[in-house]
Amino acid sequence: VDPLGHQRIGGLLEKLVVLNGPHPRRLVEAWVRSPRQAIASLYIAFFQIPRLPEYLISRRGHAAVRQMLLIGAAKKEAFSDEDVRAYIEAAAKPGAMTCALNWYRVNFRNFRKMTAACTPPITAPTLVIWTDRDRALSLTLTRRLDRFVSAPLRIEILKGLGPWTQPEAPEEVNRLLADFFAQK
Repeated sequence: VDPLGHQRIGGLLEKLVVLNGPHPRRLVEAWVRSPRQAIASLYIAFFQIPRLPEYLISRRGHAAVRQMLLIGAAKKEAFSDEDVRAYIEAAAKPGAMTCALNWYRVNFRNFRKMTAACTPPITAPTLVIWTDRDRALSLTLTRRLDRFVSAPLRIEILKGLGPWTQPEAPEEVNRLLADFFAQK
């Protein structure tokens, strides 16, 4: 526990890999400094409305799930019809969509606490794999991350991909992961 009462988990992690997920403090900085990132993040504010997002996402057989997957993907072939059906089936389970949206709700409402908890630097070697065509999370979120990581930091930008890093480039992501975890 640090002087502010935050639990330190640095000793629990041997290595850390992040796929298109911003450091919370870096995201807050981007919201303040980049109108483009603030606008791209408005979906988080929309998700704060009780029940309305769930209703809209579930309409027309969860068509919004299909749209989220395929509109954002740079490689539409990354999601077969069977893949899309599996995502829709998972989203259609009772309570599943509320559970998914609650992640945004809880973290947004507790953002000050969450960003304060991220004050201690990450002490595990870290690999960040990011894509250059994610509409919601700008490539600028990868800049100056070394302020938050006191261990070796490696940032890999995958070109021509949307937000679905693993499905859009499984071989490349797996190669990066294998290489990173093989390093001593």
